[in-house]
Amino acid sequence: RRSSLKMTNLRQNIRILSFMKKFQYFALFGVCGIILVVQISLCLSKYFQEPSYISSFIASQGNAEFPEITFCKQGGAYKEEVLQKYGFLSNDHYASTKNHTWQAANISSQDLFEKSTFNADELIS
Repeated sequence: RRSSLKMTNLRQNIRILSFMKKFQYFALFGVCGIILVVQISLCLSKYFQEPSYISSFIASQGNAEFPEITFCKQGGAYKEEVLQKYGFLSNDHYASTKNHTWQAANISSQDLFEKSTFNADELIS
């Protein structure tokens, strides 16, 4: 009698463990499936929000928003004498990320930029 009770208990425990194993499998599979569906829907909605093509537009130089060709002077990118006149030691001092404290009473930062950069004639000559 006692051994049959133990055997019944053992079978019941095996069924419970088998059920738990199947439940964990299906629960994990379900969660992964839900995550997959959400990710796919997010990707598709992002894809359909924007045009999915590439186009090229050729505009005349005067109408272009950004220059098609950029010329850079060899050496310093700015006029050294202008920078020194307004308190900068060199090109590196003006263009580096270390100097954030410059202030001038007689020129704005935009005007300084305009005066210290080279125009097309100065670059080409």
